[in-house]
Amino acid sequence: MLSHPLGMPLYYNTPGGGFQFVLLVSLLVGMLLSLPVLLYQLIRYVEPALSTRRLTRNAVMGVMAASVGLAIAGVVFAFLIILPASLHFFAGFGDEPVRPLISAASYFSFTIGCLATFAIIFQLPLIMLLINTIHRWPPGQLPHYRMHVIIGSFAVALILPFTYDPLTQFLVALPIIGLYEVSLGLIWMANRPVRRAAQPTPKPAAKVVAPVRSAQLMKPERPAQIMPLRRRIDGRQLVQLG
Repeated sequence: MLSHPLGMPLYYNTPGGGFQFVLLVSLLVGMLLSLPVLLYQLIRYVEPALSTRRLTRNAVMGVMAASVGLAIAGVVFAFLIILPASLHFFAGFGDEPVRPLISAASYFSFTIGCLATFAIIFQLPLIMLLINTIHRWPPGQLPHYRMHVIIGSFAVALILPFTYDPLTQFLVALPIIGLYEVSLGLIWMANRPVRRAAQPTPKPAAKVVAPVRSAQLMKPERPAQIMPLRRRIDGRQLVQLG
């Protein structure tokens, strides 16, 4: 199954080449099966830097499941899309005088490098959420880096050893950009309760109405102070008329 994207038989040029290939495949399967245990130990190691409270078992299991799911998605994407496109590009340079004789060890190294790269790339949402847990991103800061992420994704696709043609480079950059957009949505949802808690609470209506009522009660006192003055003015006018 691992050699299916190549479409040709593999060879080994040492007496123990076949055994070495089977051993490497067995080690790969063992690493994949032990990945949840490694993730559990890694989470427990970095847990003191994340928060003052100890993570619950459900939270740890959720992070492990998300990481394994993202890794599997990256491996499947690389095996079904990136690896066939890359092998097809390299096979186009073979001519009649020069025929490929690919060894099992070299093909295994090329394939595992491709699969492991995308298993790590697909961890981008989980890594950004981890950084947001340690130090929360300021609101509106991450969308400003969208253009930097687009340029950086094509730069990563340019330096990888299995992406020399423009089509494969575009196929590599596309999931990086998509994962960044998914990370923005997840971080926005994670910071939503914090934003609600940081909003100022409105003042009670009783504290606002009380000064208004006191001001209304003080208004009738002004005409009482002005009435004696009007009476004195009216009296002077009557004296002058008399």
